[in-house]
Amino acid sequence: MIRRVAPFAAGDIAELEPVAQQLHDFTSAGMARSAQVLADAGSAFTLRTCGGRILAVCGIAEIDKGYGHGWAFMDRRAGPHMRWLSATVRAHIDDKMATHRRIEIMVRADWGTARKWAEQLGFAREGRMAAAARDGGDMLRFARVNERNIA
Repeated sequence: MIRRVAPFAAGDIAELEPVAQQLHDFTSAGMARSAQVLADAGSAFTLRTCGGRILAVCGIAEIDKGYGHGWAFMDRRAGPHMRWLSATVRAHIDDKMATHRRIEIMVRADWGTARKWAEQLGFAREGRMAAAARDGGDMLRFARVNERNIA
């Protein structure tokens, strides 16, 4: 099955049927606003099935030169496509790591599947962020560091 990667467009989030765990942290309007802010701050792309159904919107927002924040909004129907999604997202992160010293992500502590995905993408767990989620839940911070790019 051929899938598609395209630059993020503002209307893409409206097509997304978010996973329940992300609805703890974002309203539909908040997710669209957040995705646009993050996309404007760096790289962003939309992943779709060959039929055009959205699977995820992802990217890396630049915090500082060589320091990025990875993010993803997942569609609840993405499960059967996770091998391709993981390979595609990991390739993008690997490419960015050539010029970055650090890329970090945050994952809800109560979302085991997302923790496992972070590890599949090559991120190492750094610690717990108490009450960092919008609903007061804890978040976990993960990071990939390329020490060759540390000045």
